[in-house]
Amino acid sequence: MKSKFLNIALTALIVCGGFSLAGCATTSSSTTQTKTPYEQAQTYVNSLNSVASDLSTKYDELASTYSSGDAVATRLKSNEIEETLDKVASIEVPAALSDEGKKYQAACEDMKSALSLMEEATKSDTSAADAATKVQEAQVKYDAAVKSFNEADESLKSKLNNLKS
Repeated sequence: MKSKFLNIALTALIVCGGFSLAGCATTSSSTTQTKTPYEQAQTYVNSLNSVASDLSTKYDELASTYSSGDAVATRLKSNEIEETLDKVASIEVPAALSDEGKKYQAACEDMKSALSLMEEATKSDTSAADAATKVQEAQVKYDAAVKSFNEADESLKSKLNNLKS
């Protein structure tokens, strides 16, 4: 079961890398004028990048605490990840990117659900069959998150190019 959890955690790390949008991080904002839609989009992307960086660090820490078998530390790290995922909902989404913002938020909710399912699967009073079911359910949530992140990334890249023109 540990290796299954670590595989899911590593998948989440890859997802976080996917939504970091490395090529989109430059900005040219003006502090004295209202931001253009492109500048607003760049600010949004930069905020997402910051959250993605935090998530990557926290997932590394989660994998480490899980490998060590420290249940309390694992739960604390899981809580930190959930709090970081909640930050996506608090990022102001520019009107031009409202669909993408909803996809990122949905992906974060799926990831939080997967974390909760994994926590339930690792409880000592969970039967092996129930644990396996929870792990499968968690994988479905992670897969949904990956899909949402990828769709949002592709759409966001396209819209950024259109806004830039």
